[in-house]
Amino acid sequence: MAAALTPNFRGSIRVGVSYFFLAVLTITVTRFEGGVAFVWLANAALLARLLTLRQTHWLPSICACGLAGCLATASFGLGPEAAFPMTVANLLESAVAATLIQRFTGKQGSFKGQRALLTFFLSAGLAAPAISGLIGASVVSMLAAGGYWANWSAWFTGHALGAIIFTPVAFHFARRDAARWISAASRRRIVEAALLVLLVGAVSAVVFAQRTVPLLFLPTLPITVATFRGGRLPAALSVIVLAIVAGAFTLSGRGPMSLIDGSIGTQIQFLQFYLASTVVTILPVSTELTRRKEIVRALRASEARYRVLTDNSTDVILNLDLSGRVQFASRAVQQMTGLSSDQVVGTNIACLVRVEDAAAVRRATEAAMTDPGLTFTFECRVPSQSRENRWFEAHARGVRDADSVIGAVCAIRDITERKALEDRLSDAAFTDPLTGMANRRAFDAALKARIEASTDFGGCVAIFDLDYFKRVNDRFGHAAGDAVLRQFANIIRGSIRNEDFAARIGGEEFALVLPGASIIQARLICERLRNEAAATPMLLDAQSIRVTVSGGVAGYSARSAPNVVLAEADAALYESKAKGRNRLTSSSKATANYLSTCVEDGAARAGGPSFPPYGPRPDSRLALEGGGPELLSIAVRQVS
Repeated sequence: MAAALTPNFRGSIRVGVSYFFLAVLTITVTRFEGGVAFVWLANAALLARLLTLRQTHWLPSICACGLAGCLATASFGLGPEAAFPMTVANLLESAVAATLIQRFTGKQGSFKGQRALLTFFLSAGLAAPAISGLIGASVVSMLAAGGYWANWSAWFTGHALGAIIFTPVAFHFARRDAARWISAASRRRIVEAALLVLLVGAVSAVVFAQRTVPLLFLPTLPITVATFRGGRLPAALSVIVLAIVAGAFTLSGRGPMSLIDGSIGTQIQFLQFYLASTVVTILPVSTELTRRKEIVRALRASEARYRVLTDNSTDVILNLDLSGRVQFASRAVQQMTGLSSDQVVGTNIACLVRVEDAAAVRRATEAAMTDPGLTFTFECRVPSQSRENRWFEAHARGVRDADSVIGAVCAIRDITERKALEDRLSDAAFTDPLTGMANRRAFDAALKARIEASTDFGGCVAIFDLDYFKRVNDRFGHAAGDAVLRQFANIIRGSIRNEDFAARIGGEEFALVLPGASIIQARLICERLRNEAAATPMLLDAQSIRVTVSGGVAGYSARSAPNVVLAEADAALYESKAKGRNRLTSSSKATANYLSTCVEDGAARAGGPSFPPYGPRPDSRLALEGGGPELLSIAVRQVS
């Protein structure tokens, strides 16, 4: 613990010595009228020291400066009787200012950022000297000449301006910024900064050595140049040089301040106002420049990391402007497009993908720029030199500067293998693994889609069930049963049209969707299938296995419900089973509804009755004379 406090005690001794000499200097040089000193620099040294420490480490520095203040006041100021209360007032001022600054800017105060500067001005330049002045003015009014408020005003002005002028400078030296700046700067930069500080001194000497022409604005120019070129340390040294030169000439009765009609104390106060205005002008500029340099350094470091990642990543990184043109492309873009990064730059991102995906890409990137707080994901296909379309997934996010959106960044990854896996999984989810046909889930989706897309005459649904299939399994084994199912699936494939849809919907049940087919056409297709199944034996271990199938057919129209149509076809199937199997039955109810709907829809569209293509055409006279029931009866008898 003692070893950890040693540096703190050493720093406390240094600040105590500095405090003593600054207090003696300002008391002997600027205490003109027997009251308070017109300039007070000592508190700037203590405040700067406290700002570099945590509050738990303040006590040694405060004690050292308290001792130094008592000695200076007792020896060179108002005497021993004023030493303690004046020292308390000064220590209170520094402690209040440091507490407020650290409270609103962090555990250890700084001059980084406009908020920190404003806090410093309000705390060290307003609140703290106003509070300490209440004690100091009371002591001075009792022991020296002048009224209370006159002494308070002199105290407040001298302490506030002294803190504003010298605390930033003292803070940089307390943190040893000078040593760090010199060790980090190049020799050329050090020489340049030294020459600029000497230029400030020369210009200041020219301005304050004469009183003919008021040229107080001239030192601001070289100080500003020193700030821009060197940063905070040359700026602080420039202010010190200006204060020394201006103070020396003013105390000797020369320079522009001597034109003021008043005492030397008044002239020194105006000089402090001048110096304070210079600090208030330069310090924010220096702070902002330092902040921007740090941002640039951080940006360069970030860009270096970004380059390493993008150059060695298989993901493609694209930076887009507001119109969607590529401003930067990582090396991996060549694997994606076959084009180099330089060839891609300047190309609109929508031109890199397939034409049918371009609109979706534009929408996604525009959405990212419209709402930069969100990440938008889209998939697209990119043609390659091998003419193989590869799938890519992109994540787009808008990029903002301080005021507005300036573009977007896209991270793009090849997902071709993932899409292929998804397709395989999708196929597996809708495919019967034994027969390779569609399964029940795919059939339900297909039936719904066909009904929704159907025209006036709709189509038909058929369900088949292998007769006595359990006997095949029991007698020949499940392998033989599986072979029978696969053979019947092949018979179905060879019997249906290209536009028809077939599926194995469970066990030994198969179903067909025959869009656009009339009842007669559906029966022809299904009868051909049934007959071929019965006539096709399957050889297994020199044994011939023959199976038959039973079927049910139902019609559907655009207004049919899929579950109702399927139930009617299923009912027709069980009717075939009940009648002895190996036969095909049409659902009377579904067929009647189908024909009724066709008649109604055709009449509504053409102004008269209409009938399915290739189906039986009953006598038109019956239809025109209202023979609806007879028409339906004839149709049912013909297809039953």
